[in-house]
Amino acid sequence: MLLKRGVVAALAAAVGATGCSDDAPTTCPIGDRARPLEIVAVHWPAGGAVEDLVDGGAVELVRPIQGGKVVYVGVRARNVDGCNVQLTAALRDPATQQVIALEQRPVRLVDGGDGWGRAESTFD
Repeated sequence: MLLKRGVVAALAAAVGATGCSDDAPTTCPIGDRARPLEIVAVHWPAGGAVEDLVDGGAVELVRPIQGGKVVYVGVRARNVDGCNVQLTAALRDPATQQVIALEQRPVRLVDGGDGWGRAESTFD
């Protein structure tokens, strides 16, 4: 099943005081923090590689082994502290703009070798 990417309307990353575990570094700079923050929304199709979200494109609705339906979304970012990122995503009804689902969690971004930070789980 596919959803329009525009439905994943409110995917954002905000730098906040979420912190890392006690044994993790207190800062994890990715890029140049003096430059403007750059964020690109991404998704993981079932069995595929991470892809950038494109406004109006399709996103696969996945049925994970634990049941239900999910959309795997995230960000790649640079010029950010990768240890202190709070990721918030909202799924909206395209007709009414009403929020259908809202998810928020702290994530740790690590440099993917190309200057962009990605969630650690991207590399698993």
